Formats: sequence, C-alpha cells, structure tokens
Amino acid sequence: IHHGWLKEYRRMVSSKIYRQVTVDLINEVCELFDKPELFHLGMDEEHSYNCAQWSELTVMRSPALMLEDFNIMFDAVRKNGSRPWIWADLYWNHPDFFLKNVKKDGEDGE
Repeated sequence: IHHGWLKEYRRMVSSKIYRQVTVDLINEVCELFDKPELFHLGMDEEHSYNCAQWSELTVMRSPALMLEDFNIMFDAVRKNGSRPWIWADLYWNHPDFFLKNVKKDGEDGE
C-alpha cells in the first residue's frame, strides 16, 4: 500500500516533499470519506525485515525523524477531525522514546 499510494515519494521519507504529499493524501482521504472516526496511517514499513526480501525498498529512519513524520501526519489527521492510528513498531523497538514523545489523544487539549 505504501508503494501504491506514494509511488516515487516512498523513496523520499522525511523530506519536505514527502511530508507535503502525505499531508495532501490525508486531506484528500478525509474529504472523500467524510472525516472518518479513525485514520490508520500504517507505519509498519519501518524495519520491515520480514518483507525486505520481497520489496525493492526497505525504509529505515532514525526514531527522531520518524517522530517528526508522525507528528506532521498526526496533526493533519486531527485537523481533519479524525483520530490517528498506527502500528506499534516504534513502541516495540523504542518503548521509552515512544512513551516520552508520542502524545496520546486527549493530552494537551487534543
């Protein structure tokens, strides 16, 4: 799905253009589906060792860059009235970092 939706932008993770394309896609999906309650962003492509042998591209970002991308996408989802939802890979691999840096819905007025 990541490859199908993002096409050549999948090779540009954490870049300005990648982030703009993901926000544009989120906005378009929310408009098409009338602001769904939940919006699943995936994010299981990171460190996907089991899939690497079948894929032309394996995505690996530092936890800090991944967090920046998360926050941009989460903010776009929330601005559209939906609740972001992701796979827990970052938590499994870096639980302390995740709990310290990824805001839960309902915190800080969200």
